[in-house]
Amino acid sequence: KERSRRLKEAAGLAIAPPATDESRAAAGKYWKGQKAQYWSISLKGWVDCEVTATRPSDGACQISVKPDTWLLTEQQATHLRSKEASMMLAAGAGAGTAAAARPAAPAGAKPPTM
Repeated sequence: KERSRRLKEAAGLAIAPPATDESRAAAGKYWKGQKAQYWSISLKGWVDCEVTATRPSDGACQISVKPDTWLLTEQQATHLRSKEASMMLAAGAGAGTAAAARPAAPAGAKPPTM
């Protein structure tokens, strides 16, 4: 895997940022309507999106910028982050905290139960 990553970098291809403990913890816990950001390989950066569907049986979700595509938890760990977490990281606050990776559900929203 490391060799493949290095070859992609050498070729100038954008790869997803590495998964963090926080992103692994948040994977599979997104809820419908949650604002998020998706790592776009073609755009080589984070793109605003919204979670449009969730599948509690395996934690997969669909997002507005990838309609009809289920993101598995492994993909979420590297390609999806909550919008709130990204704003906190950009401001330099909350980096390295699980709360930054997965904010509490807003009033009325029901996060999936495990």
